[in-house]
This record gives sequence, structure tokens and C-alpha cells, in this order.
Amino acid sequence: MDYAALIKLIRKRRTIRKYKSTPIPDEYVERVIEAARWAPSGANAQPWEFVAVKSEEMKKKMLGCLMGTGEVIRKEGPGSPWQKLPQRLFVDPPLLIVVCGDPRLKEAYPVGEVREEIFTSSLAAAIQNIHLAATALGLEGSTWGTVGPLADVRLKDLLGIPQVLKIRAILPLGYPGHHPKPPFRRQVGEIMHREKYDMAKFRTDEDIKEFINTKALRGLNNIRVL
Repeated sequence: MDYAALIKLIRKRRTIRKYKSTPIPDEYVERVIEAARWAPSGANAQPWEFVAVKSEEMKKKMLGCLMGTGEVIRKEGPGSPWQKLPQRLFVDPPLLIVVCGDPRLKEAYPVGEVREEIFTSSLAAAIQNIHLAATALGLEGSTWGTVGPLADVRLKDLLGIPQVLKIRAILPLGYPGHHPKPPFRRQVGEIMHREKYDMAKFRTDEDIKEFINTKALRGLNNIRVL
């Protein structure tokens, strides 16, 4: 694959929250995991394990674990556009991939605080590969669902995952039910610095606040799944 084909694939990837009900072939599931296993990882420790979930019943049980006490806390209250988001993220997609990491493999990393960063970065690289492979196969998904400590324990009990592992993400995947427009991206000239940091490009606190208010998906901050 040349650069033009690669950047086209990267630009094509979208975050979606509406899916067709079309089942995903097992072959496609294996292909996205094949892409994940070739991700770079610290010390080549490959700390990842993946649980692929297609069962409607299991997905509903997973949602129950994620919602903790049975409620999703929203600032907007009943009737908000986010009301059905948990269903759309964790039940509607034909496939959920649970990304687990084995923290025991941190022993392969240099001693110190960097171990956690290396561990997290390794799993993030695998997640990125999954997204790109999915796009190449005509699939899309939400970025990823993060899991809190309580939900982590409950999900591991439900899915038979050893408690020593850490659930780092849940990736919904499916055939897209809509085609979002290209998202906003900062230009190369804004984010690249040659030889040393160009302070002329440094963003003030006010610049950051404006960016968050106008460009970032602030609505997602109004949802907390226990």
C-alpha cells in the first residue's frame, strides 16, 4: 500500500453511533484481530487479549454491567438527545470487541512510572489497528467505551475474564447506518514544529477554552456510565 492509499483509508474512518443490523462474518472478526496483533507494543510484550461478543443477550447483560445501579446519569435529563446513547453504543452494534490488557507484562518494561504509559500506549496502538482494519472491511464504530472500576469487575465476571486482567476498552463495530461528514481536523502547519517548539503556535488558555466550546464533542461529557 502506498501513502496515498493509506492516508485515504485513515481519512475515511468515521465515528458512528447508528448501525445496520447486518451480521458481521466471523472471518471479518478474525481479520480485525489479526490487524490488532501486529500493533507495536512496549518490549514487544503484546499485552492484549480480545473478547468478541455478538450475542444480543450478552450485549444486553454487558450494558447492565456498564450502567451499574441501573441508571445513566445525564445533566440534560429525560428527553435529551443522549437518552438512548448507551443502547446505541452497546446493544445496537452487531459486534463488541472487549480489549483487555495483562498488567503482569509491565515487568518487561523499564522500572518506573513509565510502565503504565507504555502499557496504555501499547493497547491504544492495537485499538487503532482494529479501527483501520474495520474501515478497510466496510465497517465502522464508535471510538471506544471506557470502563470504570466497578463495571470492570462485573464485566469480567460476566465474560469469564480473569480478574488479573484489565478491561481497557469496548469497541462497537458494525456496518454504518449513516455516513458522517469529515470531522474537523487542525492543519499540519498548526501542529508541527521544526527543530524546536514554535511559541507563535502556542495556544493560550482562552484559545483552548474556545476550541473545547466550538470544536470538541462536549456533549459526551454530560454522560457518566457507572
